[in-house]
Amino acid sequence: MPRLAELERQFGSVTRGLARATPTARPSAAPPPPLFYTLEGGLSQLADALAARLPPGRKHTRTTVRRIRATAGGFAVDADGPRTVFAPTLVLALPAPQAAGLIAPLEPDAAQLLAGIPFASTATLLLGYRRERVDHALDGHGLLIPRSEGLRTTACTFVSQKFPGRAPEGHVLLRAFLGGARDPGIGRMEPSDILHTALRELTPLLGLHGDPCLRRVWPWPEAMPQMQVGHGERVSALEKRLRAVPGLFVTGAGLRGTGIPDCVADGYRTADAALQYLTGTCAA
Repeated sequence: MPRLAELERQFGSVTRGLARATPTARPSAAPPPPLFYTLEGGLSQLADALAARLPPGRKHTRTTVRRIRATAGGFAVDADGPRTVFAPTLVLALPAPQAAGLIAPLEPDAAQLLAGIPFASTATLLLGYRRERVDHALDGHGLLIPRSEGLRTTACTFVSQKFPGRAPEGHVLLRAFLGGARDPGIGRMEPSDILHTALRELTPLLGLHGDPCLRRVWPWPEAMPQMQVGHGERVSALEKRLRAVPGLFVTGAGLRGTGIPDCVADGYRTADAALQYLTGTCAA
């Protein structure tokens, strides 16, 4: 997080730096823009829109890639089906552990660097309640729970307060988060146990009454990248090793950032690099 590091260096404190760096609001007739954004139909719209722009027959969904091979013209991608796709340039937009397994036959050192990026297990829950069954005013976007409280739930978002249209009239939608690097046991829990844990911990915090009218649990085993101290040097070493395999590019969460904005930015960067390589190769 270079921005936070720079604030600490400049002001001696991240909190003091944020306070001084934030411009003072000016009176205006126009309401301030929202702090958070999402897609009206959910984030799956992003992936669906990208897939819809691909020409027919150029996308293969629910297909597992088994290995990649270097060929005289670029790469061969062997997938289930069986199906083999040939391409002069290859971009792997995968979690680092999965990318490591595919790259290992081509560049073992690069694979080792990717495999060394740790990933933590998490779980996400959606809980729907009738409004009268929640005592809390829900006067905010949610809450963060420090580890000092001794709870396994790390945060809860008041989704129906944060975004319009996320719950029917007279209802509220809550999203809880559990797990992380300090709670690896979440990855071994059954969804029913995760649900029970979240309900037990959130009930006194938010004044919940009775069972939720909607409940969904999504375990995410080893899905959250942990960019530890020295991560920048690891990525620099990875990029150097990948130069030994011309035309191969790697992107994804946990390499040059995490979260949707970082992934989108790195996706553009990687696509530009692949296009420049492909154009240069074709010109030659």
